[in-house]
Amino acid sequence: MDDLISQEEIRGIERKLKEAYRDEELYWQQKSRKFWLRVGDKNTKFFQASTRQRRVRNRIIGLFDDDNVWNESASGMENIATKYFEDLFRNSEAQGVTEMLQEINPLISDAMNRDLIREISEAEVRKALFAMHPEKTPGPDGMTALFFQRFWSSLKGDLVALVREFFRSGSFDPRLNETNICLIPKVDRPQRMAEFRPISLCNAVMVKLGFDRKWISWIMWCVSSVSYQVLLNGQPRGFIKPQRGLRQGDPLSPYLFILCTEVLIANIKKAEREKKVTGITIARDIPTISHLLFADSLFFCKAEATECKTVMEIIRNYGKASGQEVNLETSSIMFGKKVPPEIRNQLKSVIGISKEGGMGSYLGIPESLQGSKTKVFGYVKDRLDDRVNGWNAKLLSKAGKEIMIKSVALALPTHVMSCYKLPQELTSKLTSAISTFRWKSNDRARGLHWVAWEKLCKDKCEGGLGFRALEQFNDAMLAKQYWRLFQHPTSLMARVLKGRYFSNKHPLMAKKPYNPSFAWRSIFSTKGLVEHGARWAVGSGNSISVWRDPWIPDIRPRPANGQGRLWLPSLMVNHLIDPATKDWHLPTLEEYLDPEDIPIIRSMAVSKVQQPDRLVWHFSKSGKYTVKSGYRLARELMTDVEYGPTCLALRAQAWKLDVPPKVQHFFWQIASGTLPVLERLAYRGVRCDTLCKRCESAPETINHALFECPRSRDVWGLSPVLLALDGFPFASIYANLDFIFWRAASQSGEPDVAPRLSWILWSLWKDRNKKVFQGLEAEPMEIILQANNDKILWEEAKSFAVNYSPSMPLLEDRGVFPRCQIDGSWKGSDTLQGLWWWCCSDEDSTLLLGARSQRRGPTSLHAELQALIWAIESLIAAGVDCQSFETDCAELVAMVQMPDDWPDHSRAQRTGRLPCPLFKTFII
Repeated sequence: MDDLISQEEIRGIERKLKEAYRDEELYWQQKSRKFWLRVGDKNTKFFQASTRQRRVRNRIIGLFDDDNVWNESASGMENIATKYFEDLFRNSEAQGVTEMLQEINPLISDAMNRDLIREISEAEVRKALFAMHPEKTPGPDGMTALFFQRFWSSLKGDLVALVREFFRSGSFDPRLNETNICLIPKVDRPQRMAEFRPISLCNAVMVKLGFDRKWISWIMWCVSSVSYQVLLNGQPRGFIKPQRGLRQGDPLSPYLFILCTEVLIANIKKAEREKKVTGITIARDIPTISHLLFADSLFFCKAEATECKTVMEIIRNYGKASGQEVNLETSSIMFGKKVPPEIRNQLKSVIGISKEGGMGSYLGIPESLQGSKTKVFGYVKDRLDDRVNGWNAKLLSKAGKEIMIKSVALALPTHVMSCYKLPQELTSKLTSAISTFRWKSNDRARGLHWVAWEKLCKDKCEGGLGFRALEQFNDAMLAKQYWRLFQHPTSLMARVLKGRYFSNKHPLMAKKPYNPSFAWRSIFSTKGLVEHGARWAVGSGNSISVWRDPWIPDIRPRPANGQGRLWLPSLMVNHLIDPATKDWHLPTLEEYLDPEDIPIIRSMAVSKVQQPDRLVWHFSKSGKYTVKSGYRLARELMTDVEYGPTCLALRAQAWKLDVPPKVQHFFWQIASGTLPVLERLAYRGVRCDTLCKRCESAPETINHALFECPRSRDVWGLSPVLLALDGFPFASIYANLDFIFWRAASQSGEPDVAPRLSWILWSLWKDRNKKVFQGLEAEPMEIILQANNDKILWEEAKSFAVNYSPSMPLLEDRGVFPRCQIDGSWKGSDTLQGLWWWCCSDEDSTLLLGARSQRRGPTSLHAELQALIWAIESLIAAGVDCQSFETDCAELVAMVQMPDDWPDHSRAQRTGRLPCPLFKTFII
């Protein structure tokens, strides 16, 4: 190294080098389309390998033309693809539209239409833009939404003006709607027929449903002004101006397709009413099912020629009106077990479908669940093996592997786990495959499993890595289905299951029936989990037993505790409420209930209007079941309490350090005793000499390598902390971590000393590895300087990451005046809570304000809601027309905008009579 170069110059050169690395990494990350993994960990090789793999997989080497002639030239493939889509999107004469629309009734009210065609605000444009993924679906110019999000402050004027001009004139420059069709080979050659839907019915359906013609013209312009080029191996080719067709990727297309499908549904229902088609039923008092329309359509009828003809006639008439056609070659037919072979052949001839036995799977789930469930769901293991074996473990750091496991591997079986309970044998195999990928360092070795998977599945705050335990996650997913049975009792699934398994009972009162389906057996297996988390929210209190039902919001929901022998078995919660004041009757509470329960009960709001009692989920703020909270509860129910001293606090603190994720993993390895020093390797059965390679005077333990080795002590002697014989560094690795995490700042008097020591420790480990694997050593001062440089560059990288990932900016013009700011003050140890609001004019002059204390509610969110309700009531009483409310509580805003998602607070909202129109301009 040139001694004439200063440290600042060296740092500047390193900064430029890291910027070049970062730009290269960003480039390949965008090319790889790996959106689950962030940049910043030098994952360039991984992104390059992913890009090459994707290009090989998607490369089109040739196409067959209409005459079945193979063509591999670029111009030939361009002509074939262009002609294919021109034919696909060529307009066809719609027939029988009027007859098909006879069963469609207007559903759109004048109020809905007024809301649809009102003036567009800047907030709506901003919300739509930032709802788009920043790096997906680039346009023909290569620009993604990221550009417009990053420079929103500069571009918003032009963007908002463009949108408003479209809503005024009903058109925009067609160049804005130029689109690329990307051909993805799914079999031997690209086949994209199923991904494009005709639109012949769109206009007529929207008119029939009652949409305003102005709004219809906007939608049709967006759909009809599109033009295409076909992407062949990444290059746009040809030009197509379609006359019909909904395209995949267009956010409007799914909704328009649903509107068109309403025509088909209406005609099927008409045939049912006229007894021409009979749907299937599995029990008494449940609805018959004649059709299920999702990604693939299912139709059900009796095994009779007349009913089959009726169904096919409706489908053909719908096809003539809409332009859609049924592909009979790829369709299949299924019969009941009792249908004889001669009837099957007759019906296949009537329908025109020869393939029998189903499609094998429907919406990714096997159609047949007969036999061993491990074999039935074995495809999940096969898919996971394909994913895991296709990943190059050497190209990712431990932090990268963590993200890949959480985002990809553990998410792969999510869909099937939301429907069925996977066998324990299968979940064990899945866990083993994921665990092996976590620990292996190359594609050949299995790797050394330092920590049991069960411990890795603990939350990071509990010293683990936060991986999912598949069995408990499976239960949490299925518990959501159980919860939906009584939260949405009118849904088709709830009505079918109720009629079959718990007729005239609440779902939680259901008993395990004889010979249930595997689906119900899977859902029913989570009944215990749901019971542990369900709590009765008091409405009228008429249906809640004080002593038997869980209605007390304690750590876990439970019934009330009584005192002494004063216990009435038939006591209901409504007996504890004063009917005159609509509040808790304190003398009754004091007479029958445990004194410790009385403050909890009095913190619960009592409805001022008559409302039914309802079940809410205790372990979420909203009262709505979430898979996340259900999983946490399932883990708690399975976890044994640990006694005695542990290192959990040290492991948990590793994830709170202000260092890159890979350095956090390094500290977690130290605290968990899994850092691969020679002594630990020998302890795990690896044959090696445990003598330290740097000093050759003592076994290389974790503490020796990082603190006690003479070379390490020389480095610590140059650090910001003082060394002492009876102090740091200590003989215990845990004492040294404790010192770095919590005590070094007070000893040195420097508040940022902990991050600096963390970087020194990381540099020491890298220097140790260079000595062991390359025979190289750095001087102690060089290690200190490298640690300081790494820390500075990390701070710069964080600031770049904040600027690179745009977040939705706040509205600069808050617009509506007067406005009211509200807040609530809550502390669990206090008996009272504080409420505050301030209403001001556009000059920020006070119009009205209020502040008061009242009996504490169950949570801080209740205090925020009570402050809002009090402010609204006070402003209405004073005659102030306030249209804008401001709060620092995002959960309160979500509650007001989506009240159905917050059932635990519905009583307070209805009691406070929150007028929804006031919140059209609700601003945080």
